[in-house]
Amino acid sequence: MRKKFNYFYFGAILLLIGIINVVLFLLIEKEKLQSYDFWFSWSMFTWGSILFDAVYFAYLQIKRVNIATVPALLLSATGINIVLIIVNLVFTLSGAISTAVIITNAILAFLAIAITSYLFITSDAVEKSEAKQEKKVFYIRDLESDVINLFNVEQDEELKNALDKLADNIKNSDPMSNEALEDIELDIKIGVADLAEYLNDKEKKAEALDRINKIQNLLESRNLKARNLK
Repeated sequence: MRKKFNYFYFGAILLLIGIINVVLFLLIEKEKLQSYDFWFSWSMFTWGSILFDAVYFAYLQIKRVNIATVPALLLSATGINIVLIIVNLVFTLSGAISTAVIITNAILAFLAIAITSYLFITSDAVEKSEAKQEKKVFYIRDLESDVINLFNVEQDEELKNALDKLADNIKNSDPMSNEALEDIELDIKIGVADLAEYLNDKEKKAEALDRINKIQNLLESRNLKARNLK
């Protein structure tokens, strides 16, 4: 979907540029077609637009970004293309002098690079922040899943009730992890993993219940510490 939309969007932009150029050459006076300034203006802005879109498209593909999912990038690309097209028409139709074309093109190029660079950096930061956020909440979801799996295979009702309560407490825990919680979260994770060898064994039932209680205590300590870190 990412590749399809990016190809569709930039293909549509290039098609629009092509149509505008066809109409331009049909309407412009023949005398202007003999003008150096006309061809200089036309080449600077037309090929400038195409080069900008090519670089923009390549970067999106490399970063695996669907432009439709990042409104700021979509709006900036569209806005810059519109400005380039309008300026292209103004200069080519007016027969502006080459110096004005160079200066204006340089300013537009600088603004385009500045705006898109800022947006790409911002989108990268957002993407990394979201990935970090996802990693932080993964611990609780994964821990709850481990306890539910133990609950599903356990036969003893008392142990099942204890596991069910543990799973519920995990579900209601603060979902956000933190570097300061790594040690206690590791202890909880190991404790849950070790529970498997004590389940479905009547001789180890008392020890299983004791281990579940210890995990509950660790979980409470973890949640208290998480609250204090906020």
